[in-house]
Amino acid sequence: DLLSKIKENLFDLHTCAKALATIDVFVSLSLLASDKGYVCPEFHAESSIDIVEGKHPILDDRMKKKKYVSNDWKMNKDETIQLITGPNMGGKSTYMRQNALLVVMAQMGSFIPAKTAQLPIFDRIFTRIGASDDILTGKSTFMVEMMEANTALRYATKHSLILFDEIGRGTATYDGMALAQAMLEYIDEAIGAKTLFSTHYHELTELAEEHQSMRNVHVDVRVIEGKADKSYGINVAKLAHLPKVVLDRASQLLLNFENQDNNQNYQQDNDAPPPPQGYKTIDNDTFTIDFENMPKERITVYATFPDSAVWHDRVFKGILIEASNEYVTLFDEETKTFTTIVGVYVNFVEFKDKTILTKNRN
Repeated sequence: DLLSKIKENLFDLHTCAKALATIDVFVSLSLLASDKGYVCPEFHAESSIDIVEGKHPILDDRMKKKKYVSNDWKMNKDETIQLITGPNMGGKSTYMRQNALLVVMAQMGSFIPAKTAQLPIFDRIFTRIGASDDILTGKSTFMVEMMEANTALRYATKHSLILFDEIGRGTATYDGMALAQAMLEYIDEAIGAKTLFSTHYHELTELAEEHQSMRNVHVDVRVIEGKADKSYGINVAKLAHLPKVVLDRASQLLLNFENQDNNQNYQQDNDAPPPPQGYKTIDNDTFTIDFENMPKERITVYATFPDSAVWHDRVFKGILIEASNEYVTLFDEETKTFTTIVGVYVNFVEFKDKTILTKNRN
């Protein structure tokens, strides 16, 4: 008899259950907003984003010993891509996930953890975050990464939100960097979707100088304008307690790699503009100092480098590591980096507040 009555009133029971579920959701969201001090987001027809002091709703609630640090998310209507750099464990992925969660909460009708929030309405959110494989179907981690990226590139619109976290890290350095840059250019020129793009390829930050719709920010707990200088991977390895011999060897190799890069960066450019009048090279009789026998102490090198059709003066300070009549190599104690300066660009050197090398000029 009971089953018969339920069957007769099944439609009404379903309607009642749905109404109760809806009330339950709204009451839960209301209590959460009231208890946590969430704010009501505002939506507009523009594409700009302005969230002030946004927080990750889960981490902000779970972190008891340490207070969660809020961050702003600001993108004007002409800005398409935020290039996000920063040290390992600095908070890049957390910042991206936080913003995606705030968008989901706002568009489902919830208040959000922020001081103020003004948002457009996104049609879809595409993410490429984390690392996973699918061995049952023969897909490697990098293959999964590329497939997820492909979904975003094919189906995102200018009203979508794209989150790409360290695209290209699953293959060789130049392969990954080439793919990452190509994707950035495609999103910027063909899609126009708001995009958060984190990377350890610091070379990609130069794209912001060529594309006005790209902007560099870096995350070191807080989001700051501009690009990061390093990723500090070896520091994270220390926190993971890798063997000291491995850490020491990695530090040594890192310095060697950076030294090689600096050697390449400061090679004389055959296409450089002609030097200023009276400019002398280091391999003639202009100089009297013997670089090779100089004490390995801190010196200051004043040099002039070509950039397009203009020559620019630059100052380098550091401990003299190696030198000849062709180059000078310094070690900067503060940044822990090597710099190699090709001799033809050196103007003069200061050692213990005395000028020890001067280049003749007319």
